[in-house]
Amino acid sequence: MRQEIVDFLKEVLPPLGLSADYMTGKDTYLIHKQGRMIQGFTTKIFYSIPKRARKNELGPLLTFGLTSNLGNSNNQNLFIERRVGKRIV
Repeated sequence: MRQEIVDFLKEVLPPLGLSADYMTGKDTYLIHKQGRMIQGFTTKIFYSIPKRARKNELGPLLTFGLTSNLGNSNNQNLFIERRVGKRIV
C-alpha cells in the first residue's frame, strides 16, 4: 500500500461519502459506498494517470459510478465482502 495513494484517497473520498479498502494479495484498491462497489484500481493504473489529472479524472469517474451503480435496480451483484482487504478510509 503506497502512502501517496492513501493520502489521495483520504482527500478525495470523504466529501463524496465513499470508503476504500486495499486488497494486499492483488494490489487492488476498492472504492465503495455502503458495501456497494463503485470503482477498483491497481497501483499501476493509479500511477499511469498524470499527477495533475488524477483528481480531475478519478473524481468524475467515482461520481458517475456512484450514480449509475446505486441507481441500478438490479444492484445485488455490486456488494463486496468488506473483510477481504484492509480499510483505508
